[in-house]
Amino acid sequence: MLHLRVISPDALTDPTLDLLRDDEAVTHLFVLRGAAQRPAGDVISCDIAREGAQDILDRLRGLGLEKEGGISVEQVDLTLSTAADSAVDRTPGEPSDAIVWSDIEQRSGDEAKLSWTYLVLMTVAMIIASIGAYWVPWEAGGSVVQLLINLAAIIVAGVLTLIIQRYAQRQLARRRSRS
Repeated sequence: MLHLRVISPDALTDPTLDLLRDDEAVTHLFVLRGAAQRPAGDVISCDIAREGAQDILDRLRGLGLEKEGGISVEQVDLTLSTAADSAVDRTPGEPSDAIVWSDIEQRSGDEAKLSWTYLVLMTVAMIIASIGAYWVPWEAGGSVVQLLINLAAIIVAGVLTLIIQRYAQRQLARRRSRS
């Protein structure tokens, strides 16, 4: 389960509540009108089944909540609730297979920053590798070729996996929107 907290301006609160109320992945939904101070508005909170999270986040962004208010999602470590179990059962897909793309996008942006520590470590690693290649030059070429082959295979496998998972997620969202 994931915990969703939305800061909604008054004008978007009712459409947001309707969107969340109609989704089978949502449980423990409540609203605190006028509770948000900066930005001003209402606080809407609920728990959502992980496999339905990306679809819900896309629709909330479509309402403009990302710009007008705020959307926060947190991992719930423990939920003791029959209603939560029912929401997971009703939502298509498996929680362990669900990918929240917004989370991946934010983490990859936050965790992929170039730092001086990284540059120093890479420089030291290249110096050590070049010393090894200097002492054994006939093995350096083969090592580089093998490294490039492995790197290409990892990149291709990763990209294909992400494409297939994204396609499957969209198909599930389309099926859910039809029903």
